[in-house]
Amino acid sequence: MVGRLVGVPPLVEEKATKQAVLERISSVSLIHFTAHGNAERGEIALSPIPTPNSGNAIPPQEAYMLTMADVSRVKVRAKLVVLSCCHSGSGEIRAEGVIGIARAFLGSGARSVFGSAVGHSRLSYREADGSVLRTPH
Repeated sequence: MVGRLVGVPPLVEEKATKQAVLERISSVSLIHFTAHGNAERGEIALSPIPTPNSGNAIPPQEAYMLTMADVSRVKVRAKLVVLSCCHSGSGEIRAEGVIGIARAFLGSGARSVFGSAVGHSRLSYREADGSVLRTPH
């Protein structure tokens, strides 16, 4: 839906690889992630690139996790980064604030970042008709 509103085809499912995201991230004014996040640092799980003969083997995390270091190596021109990911506002707490993926986007040039400090599995969502949906714990 967001892609249609801004006139850009979104990267979804198997197209949302770490490589594809890093190739496009510096050329857009709005970034919106909806994915799983790492509870410790808020890093974002993307789609791994399938390799021949990989079967059901789980690839190494560096093949699909978008890390603070990855974000720090690119120039982000986005006016807004939305991190609809579990723990996307999480990170190491220091005197200067929370050091995590959201802060990495700000350090790379994003004007504003919206993230979540809690796991989405504990959130309730209200639909337009007023009913409440609860995700399983």
